[in-house]
Amino acid sequence: MVNAEELINKKLSERKKEFEKALEKQKKDPEYLYEEVQSIEILIRFEISLIPQDEDTDIIDGLYIYMDEIGKIIDVEYYIKVDDEITVTPVDDETLELVTGLFKDAFTLEVD
Repeated sequence: MVNAEELINKKLSERKKEFEKALEKQKKDPEYLYEEVQSIEILIRFEISLIPQDEDTDIIDGLYIYMDEIGKIIDVEYYIKVDDEITVTPVDDETLELVTGLFKDAFTLEVD
């Protein structure tokens, strides 16, 4: 069985070498676009920090709202920070619907 951490480090090291070569090509030819890109997807993440609910201001919580290239909210995660440690969890469908309804008109997105 392949160790996931070893595999990711190996693949990242290989890609880093490719990126370095591509950057050198781009310096020589500003029109050069890295040829190993299969696709490009835009995903915007907004971090919404919420006002503390009680006296315990050491606990910070909020939402990560993910939006696609057309400005549609496609995912939401809830986070909590305690003493510089963060825990993130996906929200259920009901919460996703609530957050989408609340924030769908709060942001605009223009992509050129």
